[in-house]
Amino acid sequence: LGPQTTTFEDWQGHALLSLGPETDLCVECTGAAHLLLHVPPDSSLSCIEPISLLPGALDHYPAPQRESLIGLAPGNTRELTWRCRVQTGEA
Repeated sequence: LGPQTTTFEDWQGHALLSLGPETDLCVECTGAAHLLLHVPPDSSLSCIEPISLLPGALDHYPAPQRESLIGLAPGNTRELTWRCRVQTGEA
């Protein structure tokens, strides 16, 4: 199998991924509008990542607009909460 990257736009913050029979990965997140899932080639591993902007999005905006999307003024904060847990059929 080759590599595959999938971006879930306007993600609602909840996902349930099957890891095998009777085993799931429950993913919950606040503060990220999108979810990225990458499966490397010839690997049993995968990467799941909450993201606030779509890949390559900043290339499509002029500098002032880019700054408003990613800029953070002194004293301000941004927060992303990310939780993953394995669920089994026994739970």
